[in-house]
Amino acid sequence: MKHRKVRIDFSNALPHWNPAEPEFSQRQNAASTVLPHLEPYLNKVMKLAKDQLADTDAVLKDEIALFIKQEANHYKQHQAFNRMLYDNGYEKLKVYEAGLQQDYDQFLKQRSLKFNLAYSEGFESSGIVVAEFFFKHASRWLDNADDSVKKLWLWHLAEEFEHRTVCYDVYQRLYGSYFYRIYGLLYAMVHLFSYGGRVGRYLITQDRESGCIVNDWRSRWRLLRFQVFQSAYLGFKMLRVLSPFYDPANYAMPKAAEQVLAEADLATSTEN
Repeated sequence: MKHRKVRIDFSNALPHWNPAEPEFSQRQNAASTVLPHLEPYLNKVMKLAKDQLADTDAVLKDEIALFIKQEANHYKQHQAFNRMLYDNGYEKLKVYEAGLQQDYDQFLKQRSLKFNLAYSEGFESSGIVVAEFFFKHASRWLDNADDSVKKLWLWHLAEEFEHRTVCYDVYQRLYGSYFYRIYGLLYAMVHLFSYGGRVGRYLITQDRESGCIVNDWRSRWRLLRFQVFQSAYLGFKMLRVLSPFYDPANYAMPKAAEQVLAEADLATSTEN
């Protein structure tokens, strides 16, 4: 794991950053609005968990420190990207995001560390599957994409895969309950996918009403094709996460993700 100081210029980015797949673009834009709220929450949870680890867990504590640095850089870049969405008239996004932030504030105040860690690990586990989908099967939706936004998602997902073991190892060290891990996983998936669905529908509906997306069978087919393909892939691959023998350390990083991180390493070293 490394702390890479990636900076991306979104000055030329547009909401439909893949003009051939505007519905896909907006579904990913919805996901982007999650991250400036989710990832600071993850960092707060991990800081709380770090304080509960024994002095002998020095290596894991170092991994937590790197995890936090990576996640902080992720959400800062997504914040920069999301400003473009607000500037293009999707003002209601702030209402949706305020509700999500309220959820995370309540989790931290009212729920146990065990719950918050299980939720965090649930997100991280599903993030591995999403990363695999993007690196192995999403070329159809990324080939015509704006370079800056494509770089954002591929770099972010590659680092998600890189730090895939941290939340799991912390949860196992402090709690280790299989059934509660599954509870956290399912809770996180329902919570996040329901939010993403609502926001994605809002963005696409607004585009259709304004004429930015022509509301015809082609638009509905593009959206359906992506949703069915991704859902089928994620649904099948998530079965391994449900196994009592699941360990994210057993899954190799996709070669394409390794290449993305190598390029980020080079860019970081050049800046320094």
